[in-house]
Amino acid sequence: MKLRSQTRASQRVDISVATQDRHEPALGWPSLPAELRIMTLNELKGLISPHEKKILASLAIVSKEWRPFFEPLLWQALIFRPSVSGSGFQGFHRHIKRRGHLVRKVALHVRVDEPFYLPCQETDPDVVRMDLERFTADLRSFFSYLADWPRDTSTTGIALELGVINLNDAQHRVPSRDGRSRRHHCHCMIRHDGTQHSPRNLGLLNMYPIREVLVVTSLSVSPTLRPNLSYYTLDDISKWFPRAEPL
Repeated sequence: MKLRSQTRASQRVDISVATQDRHEPALGWPSLPAELRIMTLNELKGLISPHEKKILASLAIVSKEWRPFFEPLLWQALIFRPSVSGSGFQGFHRHIKRRGHLVRKVALHVRVDEPFYLPCQETDPDVVRMDLERFTADLRSFFSYLADWPRDTSTTGIALELGVINLNDAQHRVPSRDGRSRRHHCHCMIRHDGTQHSPRNLGLLNMYPIREVLVVTSLSVSPTLRPNLSYYTLDDISKWFPRAEPL
């Protein structure tokens, strides 16, 4: 059992040691000159791809000093897969309001269940219809959110890419002559002149009315999705983005 005098003495020792530690020079990273720390962070930033979100997120929360170097890369490109992740566009407004000025590109990847490359006689009309409805719903929701983009960032402009995720496409690959896998190509896709009609075409249903999206200054469609969109669908999509070149 410690006496009261011994307890007070030990407390004084602890306080004196803590005070002494505060006056000792810092070791490690804080001891480096500011110029060297900045150079090191810039080099580290150049080694990491903007697509490595988990690494960037970990580096951005190291300290306030590190955040300005890695947070912009974390938000530079955003990819939304609402029908795959199940989260929809949850938190879109909140994140864009705080970090919209960091975003340079957004991508919407829409899910389809009917493989794009099956011969037309093998397609399921009900599944195609569901793909069409999902495609329209995702675009309608996403365009509505983009139309609400904060005005202070609309002058800079962002790039928008539309893509597709085909969860079943890998199951419909066949070997080619050289032994590599290839996909069946549908021979009855709608051409860009609109002269053919096919259930494989992803059109738009009930897209009206949607406000114009002024924040988007560049618009593109992935090579996987574009052949499955008719000229009229591409034209309808382009109408919502007056600041971007037509598709």
